Amino acid sequence: MLFRVRFNRLTTVRLKKRLQMKNRQKWLMMTAITVIFGFVAAACDNGTSPTADPCVNGHVFPEWTAPTCEAAGNSERACVRSGCDATDTRTEGFAAPGHDWEYDPNAVPPTCTIAGLGHRHCNRCDTDEQGIIPPLGHSFTLWQETTPATCTDAAIDTEKCDVCGTLGTETDEGHSALGHSSGVGAVEVSCEVDGYSGGSGPCIREGCDVVLPAGEVIPKWNHQYHDWTAPTCTTAGNSERDCTNDCGTIDTRDTGFAALGHDYGGWSTKTPATCTTDEVLKRTCSVCSHEETTTGIGAIGHTYVWTTTTNPTNIREGIQTEICSNNSSHTRGTRTVSSLPITTSTELTNAFSAISSGANNQSYNLNISGNIAVSGSTSPRFGFGTGKTITMVGNGRLYLTSQGNLIHITGGQTLIINSPDLTLEGFSGNNAAVIELFGGSARLELKDGTISGNTNSGMGGGVSISLGGTFEMSGGYICGNTASNGGGVFVASGCNFIMNGFGQIYNNKTSSFQGRGGGVYIQMGSFSRTTYGGSIYGGGGNNEPGVDNIASADTFGHAVYYQAGLDAYYNDNGITSWQAISTDDPGTNIWTKR
Repeated sequence: MLFRVRFNRLTTVRLKKRLQMKNRQKWLMMTAITVIFGFVAAACDNGTSPTADPCVNGHVFPEWTAPTCEAAGNSERACVRSGCDATDTRTEGFAAPGHDWEYDPNAVPPTCTIAGLGHRHCNRCDTDEQGIIPPLGHSFTLWQETTPATCTDAAIDTEKCDVCGTLGTETDEGHSALGHSSGVGAVEVSCEVDGYSGGSGPCIREGCDVVLPAGEVIPKWNHQYHDWTAPTCTTAGNSERDCTNDCGTIDTRDTGFAALGHDYGGWSTKTPATCTTDEVLKRTCSVCSHEETTTGIGAIGHTYVWTTTTNPTNIREGIQTEICSNNSSHTRGTRTVSSLPITTSTELTNAFSAISSGANNQSYNLNISGNIAVSGSTSPRFGFGTGKTITMVGNGRLYLTSQGNLIHITGGQTLIINSPDLTLEGFSGNNAAVIELFGGSARLELKDGTISGNTNSGMGGGVSISLGGTFEMSGGYICGNTASNGGGVFVASGCNFIMNGFGQIYNNKTSSFQGRGGGVYIQMGSFSRTTYGGSIYGGGGNNEPGVDNIASADTFGHAVYYQAGLDAYYNDNGITSWQAISTDDPGTNIWTKR
């Protein structure tokens, strides 16, 4: 029995412990399920379900748009969460403040009605304006009583500029009618209390002759306000207004007074882009006509085109100028255009005549094209004017058809021949050189071209220089000419012949019994040749037909003969070495004294 009792107690204790453990396990399981369910519910209820509140943890609003000098910021903003239509508003801090102009000390600031002049800078937005500054315009935000209230009529207020105090044209009803008052126990009417006219008797208000009965009650006024000031594109309207009855009551509004901002149309070109400046675009506000500008396409740059600005003629070169096709006032460089080609004897004669009658100290051009016959003459081809420079170029041949010079140059004139394919051809049985330099400062420059084919019974087959003329040969050829002396060139006393390039004198000859200087005959004139300044071929007893210059005999200067007073020097073998020579120093080995 005792054993059985002990057994039952032990069993009971063990059963209780087992039940407690099972209850604890159930509690832990339920707690875990509750926590897990909570997480799952939270995860599922993320604001996307139809019945969920997306902003259960608070709204998310974008930043307020800040106002600029000319444009108001926003007064309302919406929550950015999907499915939320909550809005947030503000009643201040968004109106366009207008420019904060700082005027240059020398500037004349504008007034409401008069333009200013000079420079001003906005300290807010860094806008700069220079030149004529537009008038500010009136800002009618104030009211001034211009007709006082009477016993029976309200006051009349007129709009007033808050900048200069000028009264505008718009009026509005101001202070309410005062009501009659006898002054005996009277109570003034207001927006808050009724008035009382007092005892019987005449009204004491100025200008009123009404006789009042005793005890007239005057009903209190309704508050009287001016109309709300409407907002513009850049300025806000008023958000509060005072009662015109001077009762101190202020009426306010929360919306509808923010600056509207400009309502711009599309961009259009105000100033097109130029070669050097960018395009300026504009757009205009449909409400206030304010114009805003910005930069469009960049400067388009220059497009230069060669354009003839001076037409060529038969005696003058033309001029072409690089002109910008975008703006003709923009130019860059110039270049010459060949004179018009001369193709006939008539055109050449007319050109000679035009140069002869042309102004002194001018440059002229002759552009020869083709084979042109020329009648010989010993008169100056270009008249007697001085300072004239004639450049002859081309591709062709001028050839004499009768005795006389092809070109006769007088003092103070210069002829330049400079074309490899241009030939000046003489006349067989002639009595003059192809080119005659006659007179002080008469000058011939042979840079390229050929003087040939002339037979002169006198001095100088190709070129004859007399009375102080100068011949400079830096290129070209003098060949195939014949003269009594100086088959190629004759240089008289006081004249100069200079060779300083790659010119060649060859295959010329003398025709008289004692003809001197097959190539060149210098009769007390001056001759100089720079180091390898061209070639004058000679015979020296080993004549090469078609190349060597030939005098009447050896020692008579097949290449050059130089008569220096009673002395004479010659060169038969030719001058082709790299050695400078001069008639100022005839003692060199180039010369042989005769």
